Amino acid sequence: MVEGIQARGLFSSVNIFDGRGSPEYLVTGTLDCLDEAEQGANVSVEVSLLARLIKLQTGDVLWHDRASKTTKLDRRSVPGMWPKCLAI
Repeated sequence: MVEGIQARGLFSSVNIFDGRGSPEYLVTGTLDCLDEAEQGANVSVEVSLLARLIKLQTGDVLWHDRASKTTKLDRRSVPGMWPKCLAI
């Protein structure tokens, strides 16, 4: 996610917040859904995320959006699931 925001060039710097310093903005998010669905030999995963951009000085939410994706897994394993989940 950090790389995607950096690539857009909208901010002078983008870093993972480690609790130090005083950034102007903070992106937060929640994983609303991570669900597996089996149909015979086929396995799919559904992922739903909610993200927010907050201006820390005021607490105002400047942007928020929800993204959701369901995709068929190539492998029936957790390692087979993560590349699909991260593609949202």
